[in-house]
Amino acid sequence: MESIRLAFSAMATRFEIVILDENPVHARAAAEEAQREILRIEAQCNFYSPASELNRINREASGGPIRCTAAMMRLLQACKDLHQATQGYFDPTIAPALKSWGLRNQADTGRIPSERERSALVAAIGFETVDLDHAASTVCLTQPHQQLDLGGIAKGWALDEARLVLEESGIEHALLHGGTSTAIGLGRDPEGQPWKIGVEDPYEQGDGPFWIMGIPLRDQALSVSGVRGKWFIHDSGEARIEYGHVMDPMTGMAVSGKRLTVAVANSATTCDAWSTALLTHAELSIPDEIMGTALLKTDSGWTAAPGSPRSEWSNTADLLPFN
Repeated sequence: MESIRLAFSAMATRFEIVILDENPVHARAAAEEAQREILRIEAQCNFYSPASELNRINREASGGPIRCTAAMMRLLQACKDLHQATQGYFDPTIAPALKSWGLRNQADTGRIPSERERSALVAAIGFETVDLDHAASTVCLTQPHQQLDLGGIAKGWALDEARLVLEESGIEHALLHGGTSTAIGLGRDPEGQPWKIGVEDPYEQGDGPFWIMGIPLRDQALSVSGVRGKWFIHDSGEARIEYGHVMDPMTGMAVSGKRLTVAVANSATTCDAWSTALLTHAELSIPDEIMGTALLKTDSGWTAAPGSPRSEWSNTADLLPFN
């Protein structure tokens, strides 16, 4: 089988689609159709663009219910389902918290909001208060200053929709990823094995890459979340604390420390939500259909929280449970 590779920029990162197929012309056409679907979702979920459907929701839905497309209603319902499944630790209403922490825009350098600010943030966070009316195809933001940020799920959703495009085109073997942090492996790789995804240590300096583990995917998805990405270091004189762009919806605090989370499931959307939730609350009870873990780097190396990596996740011999 021939390999077709298509790489492009979307959602402020690099997406890539690799397809193995006997017919390279058909494979290229399928990859380009999947690319168009990802770009469509990027345009729909762009927080900043006044033309996006998400931006319109954030501008208008606090004044009462507004109509949404069927595609956006499906995405928002997925958010609501995953918000409930993660006991509220995945929450797309954290947009005001990102702004308050100075982690909203690329030019932001980060700041620590006061305790009073954080209390006000917590009062505005809560996806359970977002009103979805499927019969009328409307959404309403019921809390003051409430806004949605779909950055914690949009890549996974886009990859899942692209996967459907490939499957409907008869593609059986493919690898799709967005920014290397969310990936889907369909069928087998060129060697006839599951697609193997490496989880890299973002804290090691040098020529690297430095791998923590390798995870095989066959008709599965994976998501990795970490503190680094959009982050800053606060030096109080007594301690240097690293704060990242993932917010704890229960406290209004940015996640801190040298942490990574990994989630593997059938859906990239599910993986994105669970890897985000585990980063804010490592002790979450994980459903049987999801393989997930939280990792913490200490002076002794990486340690694993409850729900430790499975035996098929290679190079995990040095991972020990959290204390």
